[in-house]
Amino acid sequence: MPLGRLFLELQRRIRDFLVSQSSSPYGNQLQLPRVTSEDVVDMYLDTLTMPQRQRTQHRVAIARHLAAEAEHNAASCVFCICDFEDKQLLSILPCFHEFHAECVDEWLKVRLSSPSVSR
Repeated sequence: MPLGRLFLELQRRIRDFLVSQSSSPYGNQLQLPRVTSEDVVDMYLDTLTMPQRQRTQHRVAIARHLAAEAEHNAASCVFCICDFEDKQLLSILPCFHEFHAECVDEWLKVRLSSPSVSR
């Protein structure tokens, strides 16, 4: 079952359970554990064969790394290390990395690739 469908099914079951408990005298005292996206990924991984699990874990690790890197780099220019300010002119390259326009223009005169994309 695809991860998205598994998550929707889990949400539906929790909602149905809560509705059934609301008429119970103990319904207000019921404490359900919080389900995170990582819990859903773990449940999905349990349904896979070992090679599929390893590939999926590798892809999830890459996605988490890229998201953390993007969050870290999104607030500042890698050239001047200054934070982006409101109304500053930014250049966004095809790889979606952002830089101050004047900082990246000098780089692109010498090289035709993004400084944030490793080769």
